[in-house]
Amino acid sequence: SLTAPLGATFFLHILNCFLLLVLQEVFSCPAVCQLCTGGRVHCRNLGLSSIPKSFPKSTVLIYLSGNNLSHVIPNELTDLQKLVVLYNPWNCSCKLFGLRNWLALSSISVKIHCQNPPSMRGRPLYYVKRTEFTNCASTNANPEAVWNLKPAGKLLILLLYIAICSVRS
Repeated sequence: SLTAPLGATFFLHILNCFLLLVLQEVFSCPAVCQLCTGGRVHCRNLGLSSIPKSFPKSTVLIYLSGNNLSHVIPNELTDLQKLVVLYNPWNCSCKLFGLRNWLALSSISVKIHCQNPPSMRGRPLYYVKRTEFTNCASTNANPEAVWNLKPAGKLLILLLYIAICSVRS
């Protein structure tokens, strides 16, 4: 009868699709990370100083605890729901101020506690005020706007800054 071969063919087709999805998930996992399954990527305790660049499209949760992360660029965090980054040496400097503001407006769940400078050690990044970020280039700058610029926009700002500086001198 035709139903048995069609049933077997249908089953093999479904099995093939499932295996393809699993393999796609596994092979798009960053090489440095240990495991990528079910939208989760495990990159714990690997000594990473930056977030790996490529993750499976289905990634919603990344475990990066116990590495050497001290700053993160917000563009590296798109499409995530949660980022676990405990036990990293976060340097709460001007580099993290833009991230702080971006996280305040984002739906991503992440807890970052400052490790440096010593005056901020143990404090959640979310509660550090703008005035506490020291040695920043300008107190009038708007870091939120700079984070959202494309590279060409950042280059244009740099060229304008150089032009203004050369006119003043």
